[in-house]
Amino acid sequence: MSCKISAFSFSNSPDSMNTRGLRLMDTRGLKFHKLKDMGDYNIPVCNSNKCDGQVPLSVKKFDSDMQKSDIIIFAVPECTGHYSGVFKNAMDWLVVKSYMNNSLGTTYGFSNKPVILITFSPAKEAGDRHFDMTRELLQKMGAKVIHSFVKNDCWKNLYPNNNDFVAKECSFITAFSNQFEPYEKMEVRQWQNTDDIQKLYDDWNNKWK
Repeated sequence: MSCKISAFSFSNSPDSMNTRGLRLMDTRGLKFHKLKDMGDYNIPVCNSNKCDGQVPLSVKKFDSDMQKSDIIIFAVPECTGHYSGVFKNAMDWLVVKSYMNNSLGTTYGFSNKPVILITFSPAKEAGDRHFDMTRELLQKMGAKVIHSFVKNDCWKNLYPNNNDFVAKECSFITAFSNQFEPYEKMEVRQWQNTDDIQKLYDDWNNKWK
């Protein structure tokens, strides 16, 4: 099969190190179906705890782009030993969209799909400290995280046409895509229907009025 491989950088800057790293991988030969950074979507800070599934159009577009992909690459910057706030914000909005995880991680755009994590870092050794928590979060949300890569010393090595710098990662992704078969889809629910969760929310919210 011909896989659609999409890559998403969890930075709002089009010139971020992680966005540029994905661009290098794209020109190295992966030819992504989608290559986006979060600035392309302009997703606002999550400010909702409602369970009505209502989210900005930008969140719907982000999720739709993942839905149309077979293999997903997440470039997640490490910020103070953690995943970036931009990444967490996007995940929070997806939870709101899914009626507060009513689907138990089975209907997100990356649910039951292979996800590859990568971090491009200027540090000589750090950059991978967030991988355990990032992997755990994504797997709880239904992703199949199959590998994590960290690319260090990027101020020295991450520049146009330095294809050798990302050769190993591109080869891994290409080999995986060549033998990939889609995982079986499924859907479960915490509540029988959305009316049930809406009533729970309304009853709780009314107690504060």
